[in-house]
Amino acid sequence: MFYGSSSEFTLDFYEPSDQWDLLGRPVIAPMERSFKGIWDYSVVEVTMTLARRPEFFLYVIMVPTILLVFLSALTFLLPVESGEKVSLAITILLSQIVGLVVLSDILPPSSQYFPMLGYYVIYSVILISVSIVATVIVINLHYVGPHQSVPRFARRLMTSQLMPLLLLSPIRDHAKITPAEEDDNPGDDKAGSAGNTTAAEELSDRLSEICSRSAGEKRIAEWQQLACLIDRLLLVCFLTASIIGTLVFLVKLFNH
Repeated sequence: MFYGSSSEFTLDFYEPSDQWDLLGRPVIAPMERSFKGIWDYSVVEVTMTLARRPEFFLYVIMVPTILLVFLSALTFLLPVESGEKVSLAITILLSQIVGLVVLSDILPPSSQYFPMLGYYVIYSVILISVSIVATVIVINLHYVGPHQSVPRFARRLMTSQLMPLLLLSPIRDHAKITPAEEDDNPGDDKAGSAGNTTAAEELSDRLSEICSRSAGEKRIAEWQQLACLIDRLLLVCFLTASIIGTLVFLVKLFNH
């Protein structure tokens, strides 16, 4: 209610809102105006400063969004053999998109002022989308197979000090041949003569097959180790980007 020439109005009939806080209540003194010189009328200009209460957006949108961002880091910890890496990432991405849709329904559409929470949700969607692409690349590396060797620079990474820092153990040598594989029937070999070429050729073919199989298993293990190494590197990069983005968002949010 406004009294006379007062610069403020009272809050006798004001009802508090669940969404807004009234920060200021200045009132400009009445002004006399005329309409085409026919009659005069009074004008009172009221300026109120309102602030939206952030609790609803804090608990309903912001906290779940931050949790989903850090939950998506589990994609890089999930083993490829589980077959659920891409499914987990896509599920989290869809959850973030649902959050963005809910946010767009709550806030009024405006191209001039976009909420900071919306920027953070879009940032998280982009981050999770990049993680899905990286996960697909890791899965492809994991299943390269024994027909292709690991590049030299990748082997240097797997033998460097980076492996212990990422809590990874080096691959084991799979090219070892057990005595049972070398010779299944030692008694028969002792009974045979030293000049038995047939037995020597069979033994040579058997050893070649064992060595070829062991070399293939070693290549498979190297590709799997490389995929695991890239997974851990992506985990570190993803967590770093998530922490930096979240801190920047929170700092700007509390500064406003």
